[in-house]
Amino acid sequence: PSKLPRARKALRALLDQKGRPLGRVAGEIERLTTSSVKVVFRIDEGPKVRIGEIKFEGNTLFDESELRQALELTKERTMFTVFGGDDMYIKEKLEYDLQVNMMETYRAQGYIFARAGEPIVRIVEAGQGLLLGFRKTKQQYYITVPVEEGEQYRYGSFEVEGVVNLDPDLVERFYNIVPDEIVNYVAMKEANDLLKKAYSAIGYLDVTVIPQMTPDQETKKVDVRIEIEEGKQYIVHRINFAGNTKTRDSVLRREFFLEEQDRFNG
Repeated sequence: PSKLPRARKALRALLDQKGRPLGRVAGEIERLTTSSVKVVFRIDEGPKVRIGEIKFEGNTLFDESELRQALELTKERTMFTVFGGDDMYIKEKLEYDLQVNMMETYRAQGYIFARAGEPIVRIVEAGQGLLLGFRKTKQQYYITVPVEEGEQYRYGSFEVEGVVNLDPDLVERFYNIVPDEIVNYVAMKEANDLLKKAYSAIGYLDVTVIPQMTPDQETKKVDVRIEIEEGKQYIVHRINFAGNTKTRDSVLRREFFLEEQDRFNG
């Protein structure tokens, strides 16, 4: 009997994922014999509920349309979201959208301490629109997201440590960090990925790139230090093929830039 509440909760979660949060699940037990029972789950799926409105509070740098555009997984219901399912409210998707996708919009403009608070989610009855086939559901999610933008930060000092097998000037050009310019956290992440690819091209597959950012709340500047652990350089030991019954290995090998015993190039 103790498993029934967990089973009902799992079924309710499935209804939520399908955009039916008002559905109901009841579990009943019918005894068949002295040692067996029949378990029946009676499900009322309830009406579809889609996101009718997403609003923000506390935003001054970006207007609501720009912040809504930054949400990639969660959208208000429109004629473009009807078939993709982006207008269904799923808590985990909204949280990722707010804490990652939307926050990148702020962090690309130097607002490194911007944060999105806990969204207020309500189900209300609202207007459905007039366009048949693309109308909103009768019951809709109204979502309000509080935003704390914080203050804008600029770059202070910049240094790179641990570079041995690449040109240090080249590494600094990857980041293109200029003191007193606005901090762009998103560009830094992209530079980290490009740097790892550059190391992979000369065989360093285990390179670790650790950005250390030290903000000063008085000057509103961020000192950046990139710590690099290059690791070991790899060579191509063996190139094997499997499943080639009609083409010889030698024919396939001559299509490869990589050769055995050469330095690996990602």
